[in-house]
Amino acid sequence: MKERGLAFLTIAAIVIIAAFLFFPRTANKVETLPEPAPAPVQPAPAPAQETAIKFPVPEAPAPATEAPLPVLGESDQTVRADLAILISAESVSKFVAVDEVIRRIVSTVDNLPREKLALRLWPILPTAGKFAAVEQDGNAELSPENYSRYMPLMTVVASVDVWKAAAFYQHFYPLFQQAYRDLGYPSGYFNDRLVEVIDHLLAAPEITGPIHLVRPAVYYKYADPDLEKLSAGQKVLIRIGPENGKLLKAKLAEFRTQIAD
Repeated sequence: MKERGLAFLTIAAIVIIAAFLFFPRTANKVETLPEPAPAPVQPAPAPAQETAIKFPVPEAPAPATEAPLPVLGESDQTVRADLAILISAESVSKFVAVDEVIRRIVSTVDNLPREKLALRLWPILPTAGKFAAVEQDGNAELSPENYSRYMPLMTVVASVDVWKAAAFYQHFYPLFQQAYRDLGYPSGYFNDRLVEVIDHLLAAPEITGPIHLVRPAVYYKYADPDLEKLSAGQKVLIRIGPENGKLLKAKLAEFRTQIAD
């Protein structure tokens, strides 16, 4: 159970693309999203017939020494308790949402390739601190000070054994699958969607030089129109800084090999 607790942090912080972990709720965010409406996120219409599964997840055998999976609606306590055993109750309180954790993960994964993310559905609590930009002579750039804000979480991410993360994911996959179908994809297969999203994030451009910003209204935007039109998930991989982005991409690529053989 301890290994699965660590693996869960990988799922929440990496596989589910950690990207969404890094949008702080501040007035100066590089982001065009308004505050989301209280209505549920509406996914694309589900296909009428069962679609062929591209990347099946093998069924994990149920060890005789472990309790059966909890039902989806009652899984939060188990997840958070496992995390507290491994990374401390303080870390759980700092990083992980209190309720509907698996549903939040699934919803966020599904929306990462889209233009917008539903902030209220994040599985990870917003990063502490405020967005920082460097302004001089009417020009603005993303400040490298932003990148250090993510170091507490990135330190944990770097230490995670992805093989253990995959084992956790395989064990709890029925709950991820149920949450995905409940989201509005009765014929969908969550692992296929997850692989698709990982591939999308791995294709995000890697920016090593200054990132120029504009501020036409309240929020900053990327000055480069090619960056501004990227998906929400790809924008985050740029926003967190090149080194953090490389680490997350490496973890994602490694995880993909575990779930898409």
